[in-house]
Amino acid sequence: MDSSTLNIKEPVVASIGIAHNIEQQSGSINDLLWQADVAVYEAKKPGNYHIIFYSKDIDKSSNSIFSSKINNIVYDAVASGKDIVMFYQPIITLSDHKVNYYEALLRIQKDNEIISPQNIFELIESRKLEYEFDLAIFKTIEADLKNKKIPEQTGVSINVSGPSIIHDNIVEQLSLFVPYLKWYKIVLEITETSLITNIIQASKHINALKKLGFIIALDDFGSGYSSISYLSSMPVDIVKFDISLIQQLGDKKQYSIIHHLADMIHETGHQLVAEGIETEQTETIIKNMKFHYAQGYLYGKPSQQPVKLPAKLPS
Repeated sequence: MDSSTLNIKEPVVASIGIAHNIEQQSGSINDLLWQADVAVYEAKKPGNYHIIFYSKDIDKSSNSIFSSKINNIVYDAVASGKDIVMFYQPIITLSDHKVNYYEALLRIQKDNEIISPQNIFELIESRKLEYEFDLAIFKTIEADLKNKKIPEQTGVSINVSGPSIIHDNIVEQLSLFVPYLKWYKIVLEITETSLITNIIQASKHINALKKLGFIIALDDFGSGYSSISYLSSMPVDIVKFDISLIQQLGDKKQYSIIHHLADMIHETGHQLVAEGIETEQTETIIKNMKFHYAQGYLYGKPSQQPVKLPAKLPS
């Protein structure tokens, strides 16, 4: 049966990575799985054929993102939560410079080596393990809250992947944070693209989570579809402007567009967060745009031990 019979208008393609071994060559089955991962990742790149055989050349070009070492560490983290460490970056209220809440940012630390999030998520996405990995991250953040690692009367924002927000059990899994809502503001950050691709199922779960007391933030706004028409139907409380938009504020034309965009979203009752703030000059600009919150190196880098900021930043 072809795609026209099913009334599918979008092209359907398959990407295949092949790894092979010869009788004289030593190596384990894990090595072959890693090589196949590297090959299929290469096959998905624009302009490539959809069937790629593993070779040492593509291994080098992929920066070894699927090394057997990283494979094993990440799989252990998914299965047991082992070596997962959360770093926390403050998100401040612009009116008084006090920490409103902290964004929880993933790291995996093994033998004093930190694996970068980019390498982690490329592997997780290739294996379709987003939901399982999110559950391990949730448990780590919950343990940090239980151990009072995060100052009370602040809060924490938790990134929820696209596959997780539409999973049938996501509301039940996130309910482990409900007891902490008495002392903490808990924000769930969900990307724009994950909402748009399955907005009906996502909205159903988000509305249930909002009833439990969670706050919903639309993350990376401006890096994806950036559609105002979609925003009106998304059940979100906070819109977080992506760093790519903030970095364009120095351009007059881009400044005008972003300013009008912020005005429109502000008028709909959403709260606005600007990320990537590194200078007081940029802070002044976003204050004039009526942003409520800000995040960036001006206020603090991600840290394993979150700290409260002084009411006024040192000049």
